[in-house]
Amino acid sequence: MNATYDIARAVALDREGRGAEAVSIVEAAAAAGLSAAMVLRGSWRIEGRLMPRDLPGGRGDMVDAHRAGNAQATRILAGLLATGTGGERDWPGALALLRDAAGGDDASAAQWEALSLMALDAAGNPAGPLPAVEPISVSPRIGMIRNFLTGSECGLLVALAGNRFRPATIFHEGRGAWMTDPLRRSQSADFPIVHEWPFIHAINRRIATASDTSVEQGEPLQILRYERGEEYRPHIDAVPGLANQRAMTCLIWLNDDYVAGETLFDALPDSPLAVRGKTGDALIFANVDDDGAPDPRTRHAGDVVRGGVKLLASRWIRAAAFDPAEQIAG
Repeated sequence: MNATYDIARAVALDREGRGAEAVSIVEAAAAAGLSAAMVLRGSWRIEGRLMPRDLPGGRGDMVDAHRAGNAQATRILAGLLATGTGGERDWPGALALLRDAAGGDDASAAQWEALSLMALDAAGNPAGPLPAVEPISVSPRIGMIRNFLTGSECGLLVALAGNRFRPATIFHEGRGAWMTDPLRRSQSADFPIVHEWPFIHAINRRIATASDTSVEQGEPLQILRYERGEEYRPHIDAVPGLANQRAMTCLIWLNDDYVAGETLFDALPDSPLAVRGKTGDALIFANVDDDGAPDPRTRHAGDVVRGGVKLLASRWIRAAAFDPAEQIAG
């Protein structure tokens, strides 16, 4: 292939910090009709990375790549329709795209099968009541929901995370760069807006219903992986000074065949609390007090895993709608 259209080279240049060269290659390749370049440019436009953020333009790139037969574009476009990113929200259209892609794309096929087993309304919300929240603490509010996800749904989340796991990082505002999180030894795999496929979005809507919030308040869903000896040291999820505060957290156990690794709340007014759920159980708790300020009583930790691998899904929920363009502070 002509080097001008070498998309792998563009990706490598991006990783080397040579963004302008990467953009030049991708723009030329997209203009020549290469669908992989359309997908890459569309992702950059949606993320606002290497080029100005342009949600409609990014969605348009995915439409063009989908029409050219690109399976990755079809899966991403289904997610954009599901979330309403870059245009009108169209849940039935998202499902139709996913169904059509299922014949030639394993990830789409797995999502289509999982969604077909969910009780959803016409908008993708849970169609019936969810399991009740079992209060663990009234103040601060901490509650457990048993069997929030099915075992197969948990397995699919882990499978979709696949090889996306990376060491957990945090954005250091003083240095203006991402760095290893000093409190957390683990790996994480995120599902940002370009990867919020219909199955992921349906899970996010279930979390919103359970937490009595809107789906727009949630940050991207994360899958956390803790291997033997790894932990998340005591911390609070609210961030001091954050204008749109992380008001709540939802954790979902994706497995239970590991040793130790309990979630420990060590600053509660009565006594410390150690929580451990079974596969599919969810823990939802507030991070702020009645005035919306970070609540030190919600300090918690993920205790050291002594054996096996611990897998969790995690979603931070903001006080108001979350803009994916915001810099996440941790």
